[in-house]
Amino acid sequence: MNAHQPVPDEVARRREAAVAGHLGDVGTARRLLADRAPAVRATALGALARADALTADDLQSALGDDAAVVRARAAELTAGVPGDAPPS
Repeated sequence: MNAHQPVPDEVARRREAAVAGHLGDVGTARRLLADRAPAVRATALGALARADALTADDLQSALGDDAAVVRARAAELTAGVPGDAPPS
């Protein structure tokens, strides 16, 4: 297996995170936010956002994550936080 390909259990956890967001299963999304795989954590962030349960603390923590994919996802989600419009 290529070192860059996710292992099957990682794919399953990532899918679980995505489905949790669609179902509004905040508990599952929060649990997967602490997963060892960066792609799972990034997907869990999106799941929390979809479930309207993403907090400023979640974003702040994710922006400090060791994995670039998690930081990038957090930056994308931060851009959608109300109050970030430029002054008129």
